[in-house]
Amino acid sequence: MIFSKRIKLLGITGIILLIGIVGLLVLKTINSSSNSSRPSIMLATIRENNGQRQLEFLCVETNNCLPSLDIENKHLENLASLHIGPTYYIENSNIFVSFWEANTLMLKLNTQTLETTYFDLGTDIDLGILTLPLNKNLILASSRGTLLVVNDNLLPQKIQLNLQDSNYIRQLVHRNESEVVALNNIPIKSGDTISAQIFIVNPKTGAVVEKHLPVPEFKELFPGEALIEKQKYNLTIASVSPDLRTLYYTYYYTDDGESLKTALGMFDTQTMNDKGFNYDINCVSMNGYSQYKGFLYSSKLYSEGGGDIASLIEMKFLKPLIPLDRLLGRPSKALITPFGKYFVLGTNHQVIVLTQNGTVVDEYELPLDWVGRDYVIVEYRE
Repeated sequence: MIFSKRIKLLGITGIILLIGIVGLLVLKTINSSSNSSRPSIMLATIRENNGQRQLEFLCVETNNCLPSLDIENKHLENLASLHIGPTYYIENSNIFVSFWEANTLMLKLNTQTLETTYFDLGTDIDLGILTLPLNKNLILASSRGTLLVVNDNLLPQKIQLNLQDSNYIRQLVHRNESEVVALNNIPIKSGDTISAQIFIVNPKTGAVVEKHLPVPEFKELFPGEALIEKQKYNLTIASVSPDLRTLYYTYYYTDDGESLKTALGMFDTQTMNDKGFNYDINCVSMNGYSQYKGFLYSSKLYSEGGGDIASLIEMKFLKPLIPLDRLLGRPSKALITPFGKYFVLGTNHQVIVLTQNGTVVDEYELPLDWVGRDYVIVEYRE
């Protein structure tokens, strides 16, 4: 009765207000349930506390986060310095942590039991763009052509690729739910034909299919050679679409016959025609890109393994999803990490959540003791 009397006293305005409040509560419940299927956005770092190195975590969406955990591994404890490397959710309950100074070693952390397991990869791997979560596995690679498949048993399965001309693996691409694509970074020559060498790999069976894709015409530049305008020089394979129809590449060019500039191009492997270019120095990363759901991206880091620029590019048009310099300024650190339907961007002092249409949905200021820290955003792929 008291509730009904209050409604009567509130009148029309009060009823509208009450409906609005109920609507907000319902919306909050919907958002909460939609986020329940994914893990929390989490940062991770290594901090030294009274001589003991610890993994420390920060969940930007909630105060309910993982506690700090001691690093209990003799090899890691004895290193003069230790920086956290790329870190990944494999399912919602397991996190795999890498370390820049120890790229033969990884840590598996169960987020529910807090059980930690260190495991040896048996070979050096190249962190960053040569790491790819796939279903319940983590695919790792050395640039020289060794792929490692890590699953729950933590016994890495080794797959060796036959790289031609002693080149390097440049990129791992998610092709479908059972296959990844590995790319040789430099076009290879066979007789009079120059092509991109790629490998379609089934991590579960270990099967490898080698393919060769056509590439645009280019020229290798030698010291002291005169520059030719509009000529492509020193082409490098950056990525490929999952259907292998479009090849992405970086190259050098000149528009004045004197200085070299960089560009990103895309090439149709069926019609053998260029489809578009990006000449923006804020988008073209000569150190390579990672790929996720129709986007190429690279992070700018000041720690070991860092890239040269931060960029987030739509693969269909080779256009930036959003002008990052306008959004972030020009920080010394700009992380770009896939997170389900979003990208999470991190700088020295804040974290920004971005939709895949370029809308900023959340911004979080870092706590003072995290500002300027060498942290990673735990990557989550759907």
